[in-house]
Amino acid sequence: MSESIEIRNTSVTFHRGGATVRALTGLNLKLAPSEYVTVIGPNGAGKSTLVNVLAGSVPVNEGEIFLGGKDVTRLPDYRRAQWIARVFQDPAVGTCEGLSVIENAALLSRRGRNRSPFKFALTRDHTESFRALLAEYGRDLQHRLKQDVSRLSGGQRQLLAVIMAVAERPEVLLLDEHTSALDPEMAELVMRRTDDLVREQHVTTIMVTHNMRWAARFGDRLLIMSRGRIAADITREEKVRLAEDGLIQRFRQVAAGELTDSLVGG
Repeated sequence: MSESIEIRNTSVTFHRGGATVRALTGLNLKLAPSEYVTVIGPNGAGKSTLVNVLAGSVPVNEGEIFLGGKDVTRLPDYRRAQWIARVFQDPAVGTCEGLSVIENAALLSRRGRNRSPFKFALTRDHTESFRALLAEYGRDLQHRLKQDVSRLSGGQRQLLAVIMAVAERPEVLLLDEHTSALDPEMAELVMRRTDDLVREQHVTTIMVTHNMRWAARFGDRLLIMSRGRIAADITREEKVRLAEDGLIQRFRQVAAGELTDSLVGG
């Protein structure tokens, strides 16, 4: 079952080389259960920090994080992993070399939960269930269950990572530029499969991307971030009306405003 997300007045500050960087500044955001939100913004806008804060891998300096009404602000990432699945930019991060495809799936099924030893996760029912999921979405990966994931291409590994992420029916799915390291053909395939899985599983999803075409095509809602804040919150209807060219123009307006603010600020 998917859950709502609420971020209340959240700020994150990093200290780098004697400088103070405000990655998020008083950010507020609400997502309804099953809502699918795409996030874009200039480099340094706070997109990845937003994802890291939700995952629990970056602590907040101020504010609160709620998942389905539960206050998870102080819970570390390994505790939140029972509700939150994540797919990273690098295909190698989401899968473990030295393990087969089905062993990776079994390992993921124990994430964030008190489960039986690893070998008992490799049951016949679990294997057949995962094989069926791969047959539907995995581009023949169902025939490679016993193959080490190191023998898969980067695109195949990323597709496997997405399928594994939703296989355990998480309440929230976080996608952090998960197609940016792939060639155009494989990126298109992974993105279409991602959209199918998100829609069919009804999982609350946040997808960070630099791809304006993906931003225009996918998601129920689009956020444009700038300087650690949400500069624009665009509904699905407005997104359809603007299309890709209009979104690019809106993005440029936000980026220009950020540049002006930074110049004024000194």
